[in-house]
Amino acid sequence: RILDPDDDDYTPASAKASKEVKDLWRGKLTFPDQVSDIRVSADWLSGAHVGQVFRRLGIISIDIGRTIEKDRMTSYLAQLAGSSSRVKVVLAFSAPAGDAEALANYNKLYAYLNEGNLMGVVPITGSIANERLIREVYVLPLPAGQMPDASLLPPFSATPTENRLYMCLIVDKKVLERLLS
Repeated sequence: RILDPDDDDYTPASAKASKEVKDLWRGKLTFPDQVSDIRVSADWLSGAHVGQVFRRLGIISIDIGRTIEKDRMTSYLAQLAGSSSRVKVVLAFSAPAGDAEALANYNKLYAYLNEGNLMGVVPITGSIANERLIREVYVLPLPAGQMPDASLLPPFSATPTENRLYMCLIVDKKVLERLLS
């Protein structure tokens, strides 16, 4: 689930967002069955620029609730490209440099998803669900040296040189336009 200000453990100082493409968001990424509290930052890659929205919603944690086979999601996400009501936003996660524990947990989650050909599914709850902006959230791995499937992630200008986790948000276009106006 995506934690928000209505959750009991919300602390505004723990969430950071900016309008910059790099380091758009900082918080934690969790998957209770595998890892917990991985400190991460997220860089914007494509789609609507959601920095302002992340700040407004006060998102502090991205919590994976379950997994789904990546192959099953590929065709579904490809269909969204032509959607008149939804837009795909992609962010790239990274663990803080020099934080050995965060990096080890990041790599553990990456390996679990990648080796199982899985994507993490993040339940939308609380005031985030009430906003009706973020409709779906997926966390997916991409190995170093591999270009992404265009239905999952945007084409990169260069082949990735490290294993990365990405977050794909499916957002409602009309709600996004209203929030950004």
